[in-house]
Amino acid sequence: MRVKAVLFAVLAERLGVREEWLELPAGATAGDVLAHYRARLSAAGSILLAVNAEFRPPEAPLNEGDEVALGPPGHPLLEGGP
Repeated sequence: MRVKAVLFAVLAERLGVREEWLELPAGATAGDVLAHYRARLSAAGSILLAVNAEFRPPEAPLNEGDEVALGPPGHPLLEGGP
């Protein structure tokens, strides 16, 4: 299945990408997306997850076409700000 990952703030800066599509196996979770990016970062710290604009725990299941947003705590777009 394909999901769209959207990265904010330092995550986007360090990885050099703001959005990308990921190919994941059926039954993948938000935590699988988080693990994908943690593996690409040396010291990631805390990362918030949102699936389709709603905060979700890592074990939240994903569906084809979902949007998974990842960013640091306090980022306005992940905290409901403008």
